[in-house]
Amino acid sequence: MPPDAGFVFLNDFPADATLEISAAIVTQDGFVAVGKDFGTAGGSASDIFAGAVWLSRDGYNWEHLRPAVMAHAQLDQLVEFHGQLYATGMVGACFPDADCTPLPENTGRNVWRSRDGRDWELLPQSLTFQWASLTDVVAAGDYLVAVGAYSDPDAAPGAATAGVWRSTDGMDWALVPHGPSGLGLQAAVSSESALAVFGSDLFAPPITVWQSDDSAATWTQGSLEGAMECAVSAGVSAAGSSVAIGGGRHEGVDELVSCAWTSVGGDMATWHGGLLDGFDWTMMRAVTVVPSGFVAVGQTYKPNSSTARGGAAWTSKDGVTWREATRLPELGNGMIKTVVAGPRGIVVFGTQFPDLLNPGESPSLDWVKVWFAPLSALE
Repeated sequence: MPPDAGFVFLNDFPADATLEISAAIVTQDGFVAVGKDFGTAGGSASDIFAGAVWLSRDGYNWEHLRPAVMAHAQLDQLVEFHGQLYATGMVGACFPDADCTPLPENTGRNVWRSRDGRDWELLPQSLTFQWASLTDVVAAGDYLVAVGAYSDPDAAPGAATAGVWRSTDGMDWALVPHGPSGLGLQAAVSSESALAVFGSDLFAPPITVWQSDDSAATWTQGSLEGAMECAVSAGVSAAGSSVAIGGGRHEGVDELVSCAWTSVGGDMATWHGGLLDGFDWTMMRAVTVVPSGFVAVGQTYKPNSSTARGGAAWTSKDGVTWREATRLPELGNGMIKTVVAGPRGIVVFGTQFPDLLNPGESPSLDWVKVWFAPLSALE
């Protein structure tokens, strides 16, 4: 374990041939993360990807697994529900109207279940859920709730509609009727008494927020300040206070901006906040709860400045006032994917994209970037 010196870049993190780590959680046994590896070379289009899992007891030492039952998978979400882990992702490299046969069995969205993160079972595929494009999955009461978008069979090509799905077992999923409207949903926040989801994206403001107090069965539209500035990318809830963060771009300018919102009281119907002053050239991407408050992570970017590119972490006691804690320069021109905190520390996952515009550089498969910090370093 490193000394309490802040974030440490895990140079030996086991991610051979890994494309990205997309989701991570903490359990009573430690940390679990999921993502996707490069698949079998020389195979069909369905062999391009392989689902992968990472396990750690302390957040610093990790084990890389490629369960056979996750062959051809691109894992994108992970959640703990009633003492078991549920991972979901797309199997195969194509959607139904694409010509890339042969397709693998169970093509489309699938769900896997595990008690320990090591041994996984593939659950029966739900046809209602097969082509769902998901951005978040949370536990809400006695339900797993997934949010994202779907395409109606009779809709124009490329058209999408916001969707919310519910399941009590990870196998049978039902699309919630009369749910949130719009082109899609970007994030969900679950508290002890309510659930909130956020619509729109970086290029289609305004943001909308929808609230449910019956585990996603019915919805009402809430209010959110600064709805034109940023898109919400993630949120968390703790001790009656909920925080959402996100980013955007100043209109007509290649300049990143960060936003944060808070909702107090548990119902999550009203959110205050918006654009953060002094956070130009940054974009918050993920947030987690720590004993001292909240930690958000994201990337920094400024044109024509190599020193302003990379990752960053910010801390806040209340979700309203934020301060920069550290920079994560190893991210380069990449993107932060997720952050998770547990009793042993906090872990940040990112992906650095290859520099395809520089023919003098040999493409590297060392894309995944991971940092660890003990919780004491953030107090």
